[in-house]
Amino acid sequence: MRYIEELIASCPKFVDLTNSEHLEFIQKMATSLLEKYRSLSKIDEIEEFLISKNDGSLTCILLALKIARSKMIINEIKGPITVDLQPYLPMLKSIVKMYRKYFPSNKMSDEFASFIESLNADDLNKILDNIPSEILEREPYEFTKYNGVLVSDLIECKS
Repeated sequence: MRYIEELIASCPKFVDLTNSEHLEFIQKMATSLLEKYRSLSKIDEIEEFLISKNDGSLTCILLALKIARSKMIINEIKGPITVDLQPYLPMLKSIVKMYRKYFPSNKMSDEFASFIESLNADDLNKILDNIPSEILEREPYEFTKYNGVLVSDLIECKS
């Protein structure tokens, strides 16, 4: 656990998911966790231990563990992957709950959180059918920086 303690010590006190430096830091931490721990059960064990502490300052490493866990699961898939959008809205709403519990409030994040809480499956499908060009035209590696898409842009997509 010494390694985990070192990672925790290196984490920012508050995580701002609109801050590209924080996102990059979390991604690097996830990669480091993958290199150190090659077992899903070990990642789960660490995550359960940290969650049991009920400490909001551990959000950074918990996010990195979630990313590492997701990458491990994806790497284990042998067959073709089909994309089902069914779980995405509940996942987004779950992230909003985590934001509301562990992150300091800020105007832009609160706007996005309230917007996501208000969505239903039909709204999400309309947005996915009308994704703003500022999102569509970006490369995956560019999503570490906020690019100015506002809640009002997404509301327009679902109209």
